[in-house]
Amino acid sequence: MKKIFYMAFPKKPSFFLLALLLSGCGAVPISDRYGDKKNTDASPESEQWFASTEKSTPPKFDFAPYETKLSFVNTGEPVPATPGAWYQFAPEVKPVRLTKSPGYRVQLLSTDSYEEAQKMQDSVIASKTASQTYLEFEAPFYKIKVGDITDANHASELQFKLRQLGFKNPVVTQDTVNIRQK
Repeated sequence: MKKIFYMAFPKKPSFFLLALLLSGCGAVPISDRYGDKKNTDASPESEQWFASTEKSTPPKFDFAPYETKLSFVNTGEPVPATPGAWYQFAPEVKPVRLTKSPGYRVQLLSTDSYEEAQKMQDSVIASKTASQTYLEFEAPFYKIKVGDITDANHASELQFKLRQLGFKNPVVTQDTVNIRQK
């Protein structure tokens, strides 16, 4: 008798609880999700409400108060031959001639790493301190130089400005610069 009792109720209750939990848990659906209504407890009123909410349409939104009013003034300008094309550009731009002359540039970096030189050039361009930035290779170094300046005083002013912007050790060097002629 003891053996039967121990088989039905073992000494370790965790095994018994696990067996009870696994054998007793199961979900039983109360309605079929594919449309066969097996639930007889649903009232006809609730079915009518459900049917009426499905067929109703959302209320229409009136956009008239928020409509943008556009007005155009006739300027008398001719309409372009190709509609949609950009036609308000400046008249023909004359090419700028560059001549070489002795002058000054401010050197910011001299390194043997091309990537480091490229990053420095990008940071100078991003700071918008000078419109002329040059990456020159003089074996074995890459040099970043800024400016096309013919006056030594202007070069030292640019050097001071670059130092104030956080560039380390800018040096004024004599170089051949490009002079723009009209």
